[in-house]
Amino acid sequence: MRVSFTVGLDRHWSESCTVRLQADAPSGDWVALDFETATASRGSACALGLAYVEGGRVAAVERVLIQPPGNSYDGFNVMIHGIEPRMTADSPTFAEVWPHLLTRVAGKPVVAHNASFDVSVLRRSLEVSGHPYPELEYYCTRILAQRRWPELPSYALELVADHCGIAFGHHDPGEDARASAEIALRIAEDLGVIDLQQVAETAGVRPGHMFAGGHEACGRIRSSADGQHRRRWTADDFTPESDQFDEGHPFYGAEVVFTGTLQSMPRQRAMQQVVNVGGRPGTGVSTRTDFLVVGETDLRRLRCGEKLTSKMKRALVLRESGRAIEIIGEREFLEFI
Repeated sequence: MRVSFTVGLDRHWSESCTVRLQADAPSGDWVALDFETATASRGSACALGLAYVEGGRVAAVERVLIQPPGNSYDGFNVMIHGIEPRMTADSPTFAEVWPHLLTRVAGKPVVAHNASFDVSVLRRSLEVSGHPYPELEYYCTRILAQRRWPELPSYALELVADHCGIAFGHHDPGEDARASAEIALRIAEDLGVIDLQQVAETAGVRPGHMFAGGHEACGRIRSSADGQHRRRWTADDFTPESDQFDEGHPFYGAEVVFTGTLQSMPRQRAMQQVVNVGGRPGTGVSTRTDFLVVGETDLRRLRCGEKLTSKMKRALVLRESGRAIEIIGEREFLEFI
């Protein structure tokens, strides 16, 4: 079967810019990838972007539209990436794309920004389509950026790219993959190292792995000082729906505060999601706050430095005083949960 991939850096998903996937994958020392999903389900991949890095530069970019299960979409997801059911009605399914994707990532390190999301999409898509997990080593540029530039107020892809001077079209998976690759290259340059393993070792980051039957998440290597166990908290109005937690989850043991309007769910439901992963929802920004979740509109305001909410202003003041409060957008919050 031939799979239609789009190639280029524009954001137009027209048939006129599709080409047939060649038998031989583009060459590269490592590959950055990015998934877009049609719904809140991790098994609903509707697009994939791949950026191939060779000789210290992005040598090629590919992207492919994927037909999600039932070709069903949520309005929030369509609003984010602009991909609609009509655009994937005749696209290959993930099961059809996977053999081609496997030839592109087999034996190569893989990079993604907020890799916990993209790898979970890959894992769930493999499970739904009946394919086994591959042997895969991966790195998260979000975690690498946190280690390299701890002073940034947020590590959303567009803000890290801004910090690096990288222009790209956000939510085009090919563009997102390219931006992630460029960020990894910038960090390597800053650290004076060459390959991803050296970047991770120097930055104090443990690579993630997928393997037959399981996976190990990418994460920072904790010192004895910051690796102490943090007790589980619950807010008075919420009870966790499970007593099993992943202690490596970013929200585990963390206080998460919300500001602005969420478009994907009511704030009460979002707070319940925080409790379900072992975090605690806060009502105001304070020295106890670890994450401030802002609506997409407010994230754009943060990027432009205008019309900030009182909670955002307070978070920035506390950051300037040395408090490590991270500001994330709604989309990034959804990827975490």
